[in-house]
Amino acid sequence: MEMSLRDAQYSVEDLATSSAFKRIDNRIREHFLKIGNSANMLERSLLRVLKEKKNRLNSLEAHKKSIHPLLPLQRGFALLKSGDEIINNQQSLNYFKNIEIVRQNESAEVEVLNVTKGSF
Repeated sequence: MEMSLRDAQYSVEDLATSSAFKRIDNRIREHFLKIGNSANMLERSLLRVLKEKKNRLNSLEAHKKSIHPLLPLQRGFALLKSGDEIINNQQSLNYFKNIEIVRQNESAEVEVLNVTKGSF
């Protein structure tokens, strides 16, 4: 009996050191490495997408600011208004009796008396 118990112990030790268990152990390690690599790739991908979306939002914000109708006032220009309507370059001042000149810090209401055409 003692001999069979010792043989069984050696068999278990041989089995533990056998290549089958080593292969399973290696496969488990490989899978953990793959999981770690996949997690790193996913994180980098998400960070890249977030960076692209942030850049796009910043670009849209800058575009929104650039097309704001009152932005020229900050650069020293004036707007011409009639009521709530901004008078653009295609509209002749002949059609307006009174207009409002709006600058960044002040505005003036004026009566249109004479309109002269030409490039200045």
